[in-house]
Amino acid sequence: MAQSSKSPSNIDLGPTRHVLVMTLGLTGAVVTETLWAIARERPDDWPAEIRLVATRDGRKLLEKDIREQTRILSESLGKPMPELIYRIAHGGDGEQIADIRQQEDAVAFGDLVMQEVFEITEEPDTALHVSIAGGRKTMSYHAGAALTAYGRDHDRLSHVLVDPPEFETRGFWWPDQPEQTVQTRLGERKASEARLDLADIPYPRLRPLIPEEDLTEAMKYGEIIALTNALLNRTPLELFLYDRTVRYGEISFRLGAEEFALYYLAAERAKAGDPAIRMTAFDSHRKGPFRRFLQLYRMTDYGEARESAPPGKREEKGEQGLMQDFNRISSEAILADETRALVRYPRARLNGSLFRKLPDVRLRQRFAVGPRGYLAMGLKPDEIVLHP
Repeated sequence: MAQSSKSPSNIDLGPTRHVLVMTLGLTGAVVTETLWAIARERPDDWPAEIRLVATRDGRKLLEKDIREQTRILSESLGKPMPELIYRIAHGGDGEQIADIRQQEDAVAFGDLVMQEVFEITEEPDTALHVSIAGGRKTMSYHAGAALTAYGRDHDRLSHVLVDPPEFETRGFWWPDQPEQTVQTRLGERKASEARLDLADIPYPRLRPLIPEEDLTEAMKYGEIIALTNALLNRTPLELFLYDRTVRYGEISFRLGAEEFALYYLAAERAKAGDPAIRMTAFDSHRKGPFRRFLQLYRMTDYGEARESAPPGKREEKGEQGLMQDFNRISSEAILADETRALVRYPRARLNGSLFRKLPDVRLRQRFAVGPRGYLAMGLKPDEIVLHP
């Protein structure tokens, strides 16, 4: 009988190390409750390491009790005590955040938990278990969102449920704890009367949608949200010619007349499926693309003047008048000497403006024109909407 070609060293045994990431507020029992439930339901998933993503106040209040109760529980179960690692978010002033109360606190916490989840999921021999049982709802949501962004097939999201609810009180750590008498709001109860369930939470895994080049380092929370929304929703890029406005979803800004005319030209060609334009040949007045650029430039310049006109005059012109202006511009002779300076360094100048206006580096890369030496836009025709 032929032997298998796979030696034991070649067999993929899957993850060999388990890490538990938990959000932590002011209730330390969520740590031991989760560990107790893991030992009962999935003993092979017992974590070697627990990363507690917490606030300054939470760590200060709970660290000693969590360490002691985790030691007692581990010994009672015959399990090695997991390494306890605290991660505390820092605010804009560089100080540790005491509590998640303001928008900037929530953003900082989201960035931190995103970093932790990314680092762990980059380790192929590690299985990640994220628990959202502790902390404020914003903390739990950020942890779940981080796993949605970076989670792999074998990574797990859960929440521990305590029943009846009155056992969610100080003094209760797990059902068969040594100190059985627990003072609840309904009086004294035995800890063994409590029931713990570890509820698995199904979650969408967006990691396969993220381009490989974006998986080299952790993104900030806002960046991953913007990127995944762009990948999933395919929100169109809208360009409004006469007021030189660029709009992408809730992001809206204006460009200078020269930059916008060039951007509009690139968008027109991408929508029509036309090839990229080599920039070294772009400034020839005999070329069609340059003529079109000048038309667009003059139209946006007219649009700027139109905005400052009295309302009656602005409406008097109307769409028909604008088209007459467009036809007049198209028929005018173009003098290279007076227009060539407009596109001396157009692509670099345009990308510089986009980089300053767009808040996220992934959006900047997506909407930039290029590659180097060419004028082209990497969007599909149905991702572009052009307005007069």
